[in-house]
Amino acid sequence: MATSHMTEKIAAIKAIKLKVIYDTAKIDMDKFQALQDAVSASGGATLWELGGELSEPDPNGGRRSSLQREARANADKMPAWISSNVQVSSFEFRGRSIFFFPDRVVVDDGNKMATVPYSQIDCVVFSLNYIEDIFDAPAAPIVGWTWLRCKKDGTRDLRFKDNRKIPIKLYEVMNLSDRNGFDETIMFSGQNVASDILKAINQYKVNFKENVILELR
Repeated sequence: MATSHMTEKIAAIKAIKLKVIYDTAKIDMDKFQALQDAVSASGGATLWELGGELSEPDPNGGRRSSLQREARANADKMPAWISSNVQVSSFEFRGRSIFFFPDRVVVDDGNKMATVPYSQIDCVVFSLNYIEDIFDAPAAPIVGWTWLRCKKDGTRDLRFKDNRKIPIKLYEVMNLSDRNGFDETIMFSGQNVASDILKAINQYKVNFKENVILELR
């Protein structure tokens, strides 16, 4: 949690409207643009932010999460409190945004803020058979079926009148994290969407330079 002092400091930063000018000669702009394109292209899929722990697979092989929040991807959307000579893409959740700048990822969580250089980011992508009992994403392929409430053998639990059959769908999941506590998990309905972002991040990190700001005021 941010302290009141930190909250006031962040509010003061946002009130100023920072101007950040990057030295594009030191940035691999082709790879940077490829990263921006990969993030913004994920907007063609349905995105969710996952929180909490994933459940153990139910008897039919599907898993759930304790928290799901819809998200969206944005192209060329700079934070309102920053102006710059580059455009960035972002993920936007309820009350939180993740921006992909040339030198770092910026996480704006309202009263809290974090910046993570690409050199410190770990990105992992994996497939997930997810029980689709809340949202419905047509782009995600159905890989099985289960019940809203099922017995240990996977059959329908007849004790519940509203028990219905629900699909298990195949999603891609991306986890972004660092050593200092940044940890974000995003689920994508489109196949290879998260994989494309992972590939773009890894390629951009090859010749990544942290000191690429020409002007900051």
